[in-house]
Amino acid sequence: MIEREGATVDLSCEATGIPAPTLTWLKDGKELTRSARVSVSPDNKVTIKSIVIADAGTYSCLFKNPVAQVSHDIRVVVKGQSSLNVFHEYILFYCLSSDSIRLIYRSNKSRAMH
Repeated sequence: MIEREGATVDLSCEATGIPAPTLTWLKDGKELTRSARVSVSPDNKVTIKSIVIADAGTYSCLFKNPVAQVSHDIRVVVKGQSSLNVFHEYILFYCLSSDSIRLIYRSNKSRAMH
């Protein structure tokens, strides 16, 4: 699932069994931490308000009962908002090696910054 930064995200999973399974939500393998922005409803739906880049990751719903356990992963990708406003101009990025990036900025005036 891909969401824009600032959006509200709802995650849900369902499972049935006898005896009825309990649900634990995990994020990146650790129990999900609830906060003012992250909540779990009585029907076990996770809601993340005003999602941020740090909310990206793998969310897992883990259902357990004395007989078995089953889980399902939901990958959440958060697209950041660009703070770059460019009109009639463009930017080129060149990766010269694994530890450097060259930025070339060109406008209608053909200037370049390195």
